[in-house]
Parts: sequence; structure tokens; C-alpha cells
Amino acid sequence: MGSGSLSALKSGRNGLGLRRGDARVTAHNERWPDLYAELADELHDVLADLDVRIEHIGSTAVHGLWAKPILDVGIALPVDFDVRDITRRLESFGLHFVEDLGDYGGLLFAASSAPDIVVLHVHVVAIDNLQWRRYLLFRDALRNQQALADDYSTVKRTLAAAHPSDRPSYLAGKSEWVEHTIDRVDLRGPSTPR
Repeated sequence: MGSGSLSALKSGRNGLGLRRGDARVTAHNERWPDLYAELADELHDVLADLDVRIEHIGSTAVHGLWAKPILDVGIALPVDFDVRDITRRLESFGLHFVEDLGDYGGLLFAASSAPDIVVLHVHVVAIDNLQWRRYLLFRDALRNQQALADDYSTVKRTLAAAHPSDRPSYLAGKSEWVEHTIDRVDLRGPSTPR
């Protein structure tokens, strides 16, 4: 099938791209929301007959936040979605299946600009999955609380500097901060601290 926006992402000319295993963060790129919007329109077309929700998640979705230069997209589907059908559709679109992260990220798909340079992660989860609510809650808290976003940028920059080619260590440190932070946010309501 192919897509114009996915081809643009894979071109490597948009500030996106990180070698597998590396832990580098960059200043927010003003083009990222537009790249997401174009991609979301095409993903809606690919999944048009389904009750689907598509959201820009992760750090690239937060203006001013330092981020790994990988666009993160979340897709929520009905609880009983057909995994094989979704996999077939997304692979036909031009993504490749990476792994099933279960309750910690759902089905993970990716796109690369070169064999070892990832530009896009797409997480597919059921709409009732706690991870879906966490994606949106954390993103919205970062969007609405500048001090929180500033703290997160500092944590990420510090970890990336300490572990430039050790993404597992970077992710472990970041996850600890995220878990501590999200525990202080009410999962049932708007993005406000308890």
C-alpha cells in the first residue's frame, strides 16, 4: 500500500531517527506534530471500518519537551480486535511488527529510515487497557504542567548523557521517574496531581 507520510518519515529529513540501542534526546522539533497529523490521517484510512482512536503519545507529542527522535503513536481499538487483521493492515501500510509488549505497550510496530535507524513506534492496545489511559494521562500532565515537563526533560538529558549507547539503562532510569510521577496522578480523571 505505502503512504506519503510514512515515506516522509522514513526519508530521514525531518529530525527523526535513532540508532537501535542508542539513547539520544533532542530539543523538540516543531515539525513533529504535523508529521503525526499526516500519519494519523493515513492510519485512520487504513483502519476506517474499525472503531479506532489514534493519538500522538510520548515525548514528541509535548511542545518544548526533549525527546528521543522517534515519533510515538498510540492506537486504541475495541477489546475484541483481531490481532492478525491489524498486523496485516499495518504491515501492508509499511510498518513492521516488532513484538507484543503485553500490558506495557501492546503490539509494537515500527518504521525505519535505514536498517538500524528507527523513526516511528506505533503501539496498538485495547481501548480498555490501562496502558492507553496512562499514555494519555502522562502526555496531558506534561502538556499542562510546565514544571513537570522541565523536570522530565532534565531527567532524560541526564540519563542520555550517562548512557549514550545503552538504551536499556536509559529506559530503566526514565521508567523509574515516570512510575513515581504517574503514581501521583489520578488515573480516573483529568490530568491533575493528587
